[in-house]
Parts: sequence; C-alpha cells; structure tokens
Amino acid sequence: MKGIFMLGCLFLIYNHLQSQINVAVNKPVTVDSEISSQPAWKAVDGLNYSNANRWVSDDGGYPHWIEVDLGQAYQVSGVNFYTGYYGDNHPVNEYKLQSWTGSAWIDITHVSNNLNPVHKHLFDPVIVTSKIKLDAISGEGNALMMYEIEIFAQYNSPPSLSDVDDPEPVYADEGAKILLLTDISDGDTDSDQTISITAASSNAGIVPDPVIQYSQGDSTAELSWTPAGPEGTAVITVTVQDDGGSAYGGSDSREIQFTVSVRDPGKNYAPTIDEVPDVYAFSTCETYRINLAGISDGDHNKLQEVQLSAATSDNGLLENVGVLYTQGDSTGVLYFNTTQTNGIGSIIVTVKDAGGVSGDGKDSIKIDFDVIITSKQQAAQITADLQRQHQVIEGFGGFGLEKVTWSRGPYYSQGYIDDIVDDLGVTILRIAVSPIGFEPFNDNEDPYDMDLELYRNNIYNYEDWKSIDFIRDLFKKDPDMKVIVSNWSPPAWMKSNNNVQEGGYLLPQYYQEFAEYMAAFVKLFRQETGGEVYAVSLQNEPTFWEPYESCQYTPRTYCDLLKIVGERFELEGLTTKFFYPEEVMVRVNDMEGWMNTLNNDVYAREYVDIVAVHGYERTGISAGEIGGELWDQYYIDYVNFPGYKKQFWMTETSGQPNTHSGAMKLISGLSYAITHGRLNAWVYWTISGEAADPYGVNNVYNLMLNGVKLKKYYVSKNYY
Repeated sequence: MKGIFMLGCLFLIYNHLQSQINVAVNKPVTVDSEISSQPAWKAVDGLNYSNANRWVSDDGGYPHWIEVDLGQAYQVSGVNFYTGYYGDNHPVNEYKLQSWTGSAWIDITHVSNNLNPVHKHLFDPVIVTSKIKLDAISGEGNALMMYEIEIFAQYNSPPSLSDVDDPEPVYADEGAKILLLTDISDGDTDSDQTISITAASSNAGIVPDPVIQYSQGDSTAELSWTPAGPEGTAVITVTVQDDGGSAYGGSDSREIQFTVSVRDPGKNYAPTIDEVPDVYAFSTCETYRINLAGISDGDHNKLQEVQLSAATSDNGLLENVGVLYTQGDSTGVLYFNTTQTNGIGSIIVTVKDAGGVSGDGKDSIKIDFDVIITSKQQAAQITADLQRQHQVIEGFGGFGLEKVTWSRGPYYSQGYIDDIVDDLGVTILRIAVSPIGFEPFNDNEDPYDMDLELYRNNIYNYEDWKSIDFIRDLFKKDPDMKVIVSNWSPPAWMKSNNNVQEGGYLLPQYYQEFAEYMAAFVKLFRQETGGEVYAVSLQNEPTFWEPYESCQYTPRTYCDLLKIVGERFELEGLTTKFFYPEEVMVRVNDMEGWMNTLNNDVYAREYVDIVAVHGYERTGISAGEIGGELWDQYYIDYVNFPGYKKQFWMTETSGQPNTHSGAMKLISGLSYAITHGRLNAWVYWTISGEAADPYGVNNVYNLMLNGVKLKKYYVSKNYY
C-alpha cells in the first residue's frame, strides 16, 4: 500500500491491490421516497437493466437521493448508476456523489448538464468510506428511476492454494515424504506481494511440523514431512499468507488441511478387497463368475503371500463355490453354481495374508454378499404400473466428437454419427466453447454492442468450427438432439491470471462482457447449425484449479454471474436453459455450499433449470462410488427444493475400465442415479477417443476408442 494522505477527515489512498467487487449488492439503503411496487432495495439487487428491478421514487419532483450503507469502511474505487439502461431514458441532469467521513458528507464529484442515463465514475486515488450518497438535484421527469447503483471497492484478495487430498498411509520408518503444493499466488491480478507458507502438525509425536520449500513468485512449493510415531494420525494445516493485509474487507491468508496416517512397521495390517454388490442369478444349475478387485496384503511396502477362499452355508441354493487367484494380482474371479431351488443365498469371501496377528495385527478380512436366485419363468413376469409416474427422462448421451479437437482431423465421420444415433442411442451431446478462439480479444469496449460477424470469423479461424460442423451434420441426422454447452474457462483477458488455464477467476468488471460472450455463442450456434443450444453451464467444475482450461468461482460469485447472464439472455430473447454447478458429487461440503447459496438466492435460482453433478471421486479424475443414499439426499435437499423444483442431471462421469466389472460398475451407478436420484439425464465423458491400446489406460474415459465399441458402450445401449 503506497501514498497515504489525509484531506480533512477523508482518507485517500493510492494502492496497487487489483481485486475489485461491487460491495453495494444487498446492502441497506435509505431514500427520499419510493413506490410500493419498486422499493429502494431494488437499486442494490445486482440487476441493472430490468424494469421490474428498479427503484422508483415518487413523482413529486426533484431533488431525490439515495444513500447506501456499506456496513464497514471500504477503499471505494468507483461508482456506477443506471437510470435508463434498456428502458425509459430518464437521466439525472445534475447530481452530486458524496462520501461519509464519520461525521459529515463530503462531495466527491458534482455533475451538471448530463444527458447520459449511464453514469460511471472512477476514483484515483480511492476513497475510504463506509457510506456513499447520490444527491440527485434535477433530472428528466419528476421521478428518479434507477436500475442499479454499483459501488466498487478495492480489497486484498485471499491468496490461493489448491486443496490437498489425504495421502496414502505410510510407515514410521519410511523416511521423508514430499508433497507438491500448487496454485500458489497472492490472489490479486497485478500485484506482487510477498508470500509466506507455513505448515503445522496437530500431533508432533506422529508427524513433526512439516518443512516448506518455496521461492517467491513460484506457483508451486514442496512440503516435506517425516513420519515419526509408531502409529496414529496427524492433521497437517498449511497456511499461505500475503502482505496485503485484511483491512477494508480484504483477506491475507488461506488455510487448508489434510490428514496423514502413520503405521507401525512392526505390525501387520489387514489385507484388502473391494465389496461385492448383491448378485441376481437363475435356478438353472448354471455356473456364474464374479470379478473380485482391490485385493492386496494391506501393507503397501510388503509382498506377503495372499490366500483367497470362498464359502457358503446355503448348500441347498449354491454349490461349487471357489476362487481363482494368481499371487501378486489385485483381481480374482469368484465362481459358483446355482441349484434348481429359488431363494437368497450368501457367499463369504476371505482374504488372508502371511503377516500374522501379533501386536494387534490383522491378517484377514471378510466380505459377504447375497445371491438372489429366481427361476427364469419368474424373472420374465414383469408388472408395470402405468398409473404411477416417475421422473421425465430427457435423454442419455456423452461429450464430444469422434476425435478430440486438439488432434489431427478429420474429427468425425458419418459412420460415427450413425453409430451414436442409430446404434448407441445418444439423445444428448455435450460440447465446449473454446476460450482461446471464440473471443481471443475484446470485440469492443461495449458489452451491449455485439459484433456477431467478428465472432463468426473467430469460429472459423480458431477451434469452434470443428464442433459447429459436427453439430450441423448431427442435426441432419437427428433434429431433436439436445446439445448442451459447458465452459471450461472465460477468455484469458477476462480473468485474474490472464490465462485460460491454471484456475484464476472471472474479473467482476467483465461479468457483462462474459454475458455478451455467452449470448453471442448461443446466437451464432443457431445461425450456423440451424438448431438450438438446449442448455449452458457457465463453468465446468468451478471449485477446481486445473493445469488445463479452468476457472474458479465461489457460490456467491457464481450466483451473481448467473443473474447477469440470465438477464442478458432474457434481453436477447434466448430461452436456453442453465445447468449448475457441475461440481463433483462426492464433495459433499462443496455441494452444500453451491446449492444452499443458489436455493436461497431468489433471483439467481429463477435462471437455473437443472442441477448438474459430475460422477468422480474428490479430485475429479477417477471414477467415484456414489451410493443411493447420497442420490436420495441431494434430490430431497437440493433438487426438490420447496417451491423451486429443478431437474437433476449427471453431465460428466467416467473412470471405469474396459472390463466386465467396469461395465457393470458404470451401469449400476446409472441405475442408482435413476432410481434414487430421480435423474432426468445422464451424460458420459467421453463418447469416443483415440489410444494405441483400446484396453490401455485411456479406455477408462471413453465408450469407444479408435472406432472400437468398448464394453461400456454395449451396457449403455440398454439405457440409451
């Protein structure tokens, strides 16, 4: 902070903290008068061009005034107010802007002979005050009609640091461990603050305080820690702090925590095996095989011999129960025969290692599951209650073209279109907007002057033409295809880090530009393909910093953006739906924040038609296990919100291998979603891709590879 001087009791501060926000939203206001249908609070509701959201004074004639109480002192850098935005042109001809010193009002500016309904004032230096007043001396007509007053304040943003997942357990004799900390910054666009990082352990006997290695200006740091205690856990707290201070609504620190588990090297820990869901079988004396996974000795640095066995006490129902297993593998096969008797039998699988049980050790673990046995004749008897209505199924689908857009073309074929429509049965297709190509530079300085021809040129000069050409041909095959669009990042010039990758956030001064950006894409999509965008998401997985295209929001900033983009879509006559928040579903606390903020914002929630989740584990990379209880909870708490019921969609999921068990895991997850979550749509990531080996690592992300239809493709056909 530089250059502080004092004028009377009014503090003026020159500084270089770049983050700005409209601090007037939902703050208390006092006015000279108001009409009942358009009260004063509508001047600070965050909506600046809706007739229904104006403050209107009485028509007794000027002067009129409005005072905004910010609740605390801020470094105010500018004030905007709107009296004729896309509505009746009623400018304020003469007015004063004033700030409160604590004992008196002081003029900031005095304007006369104004004919502009849009008023924007920047203050350099900034003004430290807790209240702003507009004293409207004269204006067009007798009433002051104000869409919004915005008061922008500079503040120190909290530094950034990505969350860290709990690491795998370690042994006390393993020595030092190194963990990479990422997304480190001071949180402010153009400032260059000094950053310090510290780490502390809640249990120094198990893990002493870690050591941080960090060089100023870097976005990463190394955290090294050494297990010490024989056995136990320690919570590691990492704090990153900048030197911008916390005055005037700022924040200078961020804290994350993760838990380290330390094991006793002299102790044998229980082996592992994944649970097996209940199995359905026929009473036809057939042999059944069930894949077993997650098999290990439970001690990651030991190579013990592992024995697997299986048994049943229901010999009248199940026979010849056994296990096929090869030492060192993490998978095995359970087999059994049914008899000719119907019923429910139980199978117990035991995994035993050679480590023994001394010193409270554990050398075995058991899992069990039921086998529900019916005759084929019984199984064929299905009763459908046509009077009972469940949810509407909007469709099933996936993301993308035949080949990823960053590979070499051709990016799709007619055969691919025929396969996904006629064979797989896709009815929903998800695509992305290219943040690099659609608006690489600001088209102009006015977000309400939409240059569609410039956007059109950008489509064909950069990336988006690949998706547009594909969708155009897809609509020829199926005009009713629902196309949904997700954003991975705004353009770099709109963001705090000036980069479409590595997180960052959308700068508040570009919210209107982003609304124009989205509206332009939807309009051009219609013109270029002949069809409509069914729904848009303003941000894919908004919690995450990622090395690829990404952008981070808080629930509050996202909902504020929703209101602005939603209003712009209404203004442009666009009926495109919005889906939100595209958060990873198992991040329960994050989902609570996203949904409670939305459902309690009476304006933002009106724009969201679809609650969208992603089906991964916490990092957003590998497949997540989502049980029926969580689907039920989300539907009851968030989707079926009283007075504001929405649809429930899975808009991205993958991670299952190209195996029988992987395919069954996918389809059981889909079944849980439909039955417990009352899901309306399911969208996979991705439909198709390329890899040297269709059974290699990349198969977990696709239904097709190199034109090969994987096992997950075929099980999906049963629903699609």
